[in-house]
Amino acid sequence: MNGVIDLIGNAGVLPVIALDSEEKAVPLAKALYSGGLPAIEVTLRTDCALNCIKRISEEYPETVVGAGTVLTVSQADEAVRAGAKFIVTPGFDETIARHCLDRGYLLMPGVSGVADVQKAYVMGFRTVKLFPCEPLGGLDYIKQVSGPFRGMRFVATGGITFDNVQSYLENGSVRAVGGSFIIPKKLLSEGRFSEISREVRASMAKILGFKLMHVGIHCENEQDAFRTAEWFSGLFGFCVADGQTVFSGTAVECMKAPYLGKKYHIGFRTVSAERAKFFFENMGIGTREYKYDGNGKMFSFYLDCVMKDFAVHVTYKPEEKS
Repeated sequence: MNGVIDLIGNAGVLPVIALDSEEKAVPLAKALYSGGLPAIEVTLRTDCALNCIKRISEEYPETVVGAGTVLTVSQADEAVRAGAKFIVTPGFDETIARHCLDRGYLLMPGVSGVADVQKAYVMGFRTVKLFPCEPLGGLDYIKQVSGPFRGMRFVATGGITFDNVQSYLENGSVRAVGGSFIIPKKLLSEGRFSEISREVRASMAKILGFKLMHVGIHCENEQDAFRTAEWFSGLFGFCVADGQTVFSGTAVECMKAPYLGKKYHIGFRTVSAERAKFFFENMGIGTREYKYDGNGKMFSFYLDCVMKDFAVHVTYKPEEKS
């Protein structure tokens, strides 16, 4: 798989922005990177777009910058010369697609219907941009199209908001979502880039669905674990459930032997363990103790750090429906 596509998929969100000033390009790229987003699509909708791509590519290469709204082969060439690492078209154009393939450009072609998806599939593309996603039917449409086109992954763009983004990222056919919703427009217009970084990081934490699940108590042995769980059950009326560990309700997990953390751990849920791992590692926090399901998909890990004798455990749980 292409490393740039993998990077976008691991981040889960591809910011799409039409910049009105090249002076904002590098500070915005830095703010997004610091907030947990290492790739950005700069659309060729403004006169300064190519210069913005060039400046990000040369002055802040940590960010992978791509060119969006590419409508002609000459625009594709100009964008790559400016430093774009990937090209995005709003719709499927076979001439542009063939041109990019012949020259080794990484292209995410736009699709808006089954015919477009089939053309892209036949040409060898396995990641495409679905636009405009929500007007086409959103996640239900992706589920339908994914049936005949196994292995095709979508970057869903158009109508993605904080209200629906978690549902998209939980779907295995969605590589990532794209859009400008992640960038606070007022902060950008006022050039408040440090605040953008904080807002983006908070938004990504929200998108990843982090919520407290339980507190873990590391007991000496199985009998001690049952005694501890039953004590909490007696206080709060929780049911005791035995398994690899002993739960008192869902709030208290009693480990049958000491584990990471001196005495305790805190368990948090996320809607994507793999993206959460990427998020923390991008912050410079290591991870360890990975667990995978039968399909080889990661569903659990620990942070490689301890706070106040508490280890931190992160586990995939589906989005909670209201």
